[in-house]
Amino acid sequence: MATLRFNGKSVTVLEPATISPYGRGRCQRAMLRGSALRPQRSLMRRLPRSSIPLWLAGLALVAALAPASVTAAPAPTAIVNLGAGECGIQGEAGAITNDRLRLKVFSPAGKRLRSYTVDTSGDTFDVGCPGPALQPGQIVRFYNDSATKPFRSFTMPTLTLTLDRVHEQFRGTATGGVATVTLNPATCDADFGECVGLPTIEATVKAATHRYRVQHTDDITGLWFAWVRWVKGSDQVQRFVQAPHLVVTPGSAAVTGAADIGTRATVSVRRGQQVGSGSGKAGFLGKFKATLKRNGAPMKVKAGDVVSSTIAADARMTVPPSSLTFTGTTIEGVCFKNGIVAVEVHAANDTFVDSDQTLADGAGAWSVPITLLAGAKVTAWCANGNGDAIFRSLVAL
Repeated sequence: MATLRFNGKSVTVLEPATISPYGRGRCQRAMLRGSALRPQRSLMRRLPRSSIPLWLAGLALVAALAPASVTAAPAPTAIVNLGAGECGIQGEAGAITNDRLRLKVFSPAGKRLRSYTVDTSGDTFDVGCPGPALQPGQIVRFYNDSATKPFRSFTMPTLTLTLDRVHEQFRGTATGGVATVTLNPATCDADFGECVGLPTIEATVKAATHRYRVQHTDDITGLWFAWVRWVKGSDQVQRFVQAPHLVVTPGSAAVTGAADIGTRATVSVRRGQQVGSGSGKAGFLGKFKATLKRNGAPMKVKAGDVVSSTIAADARMTVPPSSLTFTGTTIEGVCFKNGIVAVEVHAANDTFVDSDQTLADGAGAWSVPITLLAGAKVTAWCANGNGDAIFRSLVAL
């Protein structure tokens, strides 16, 4: 089981035996086997004493009187383990004088951009947030304490991942001279609170184009997410991505979701002859937010509206009638027919209390048993077969 920070909260990824959580360190063990060969007696001991030249005896005397050899101090080390697109620089470090590691970040052209000094007393280092994320091609040079020359450098690779829910593909780019990358897909519930890991996939990176592509046998929906891992030597870089999806809130003009990182997601709403639209840029994890407007004014979504987006060719939904109520012992709602429902409960102080998942029936009705305290906030997501969802919330009286 692995826990990731996702959607501003901890997300549990339940992993089958075929998936192992990636670690920050590696342990290698060497075993020495006894030799069956017996060492031969020294030539000096086998020869008669008179046959040993005086100069050879002198060398032996000098060797005996020489001071014991001094073991060289271990060389400093730094191993990078970070997330692409994430602020900060993390990793492991060893043999750093005074536990004082200095890092300097340079542009691809060699211009110094920023410098950091971090503590390595725990054999790790962490240039924390806030701060700009390392960009592809930028170089990190590592300096031991007050040394003027770096003992190593690391160049940030380009690492991208797209989840194509129409063609059921994983594809992306991985530079830096790696021959393969590892894909870790997972399917999630409608609020992305809990995900179940699927078997990992080794994808071959083409040397000429630095691209990889994998055809998946399962139906990729908007309720998937995945991370791709780049490994070179002991350095690791990961990128986390949500599958493209929409989340529409009836009664609101705001639409959220995920798209390819760095792209601009355009969302449109049609109500008869009335058309509204909005757009937002996909940032970390691919998440975006758009505000639907018509003639410059917000256009709030309601049942019957048709919402579509450029995030995927099949990203199109007719907003269903929806509701969310509390009966005293259960939370009930209506949404997509056979929809995938996730419910979360938070206390008045926003502390997490409980969650549950269920499926709507053929008429779109669903319910979950739950106990609420006054002031508790209930949030519910209901996703259709493509993984696009509607969102509703209520506060218990």
